[in-house]
Amino acid sequence: MYLWQIKWKDYNDPPLTVSEKQAKFIDAALEETEEKRGKYFKINGEKYSYSDVRQVVKTNKPVNDTKMLYQGEADDLNESALINEEGDVVASWYKRMVTNREYESYYSRHHAYKLVSRDNGELWVACRVVEKVNGIRPEHLEPCTESEARMLWKTYSQAAS
Repeated sequence: MYLWQIKWKDYNDPPLTVSEKQAKFIDAALEETEEKRGKYFKINGEKYSYSDVRQVVKTNKPVNDTKMLYQGEADDLNESALINEEGDVVASWYKRMVTNREYESYYSRHHAYKLVSRDNGELWVACRVVEKVNGIRPEHLEPCTESEARMLWKTYSQAAS
């Protein structure tokens, strides 16, 4: 399995690395009329215009780890994601700030939520959120940082074993 890239009409714009599934979705949409597909598509929560796409091409860069892959511009997004063998994003870690009372009465009692940090009276809890290719991220949650996600995947893997 290889990664794909969206190349833009403006040669100064760097190509966007995407999964094969995302690439096929965009390539098929380019064949449709604007009325049928719309003007824009989203990848990793970012909005792009179909009219800016020059071509979608397969790279020679293989996907090495199908369990944890940083989708798209990972360093900029500071987000990790669990993907399946087809390149679909299955789940990512998202967090939200809660009060101590909320944590004790609800979040600590449900195994789906993990405590991310407890700093200066602020409690951050995280949960895995199922994502769809080109899906919209939940507005009331924010993506965990790379280090938080790594710690959470490790905790989750140990609990599942």
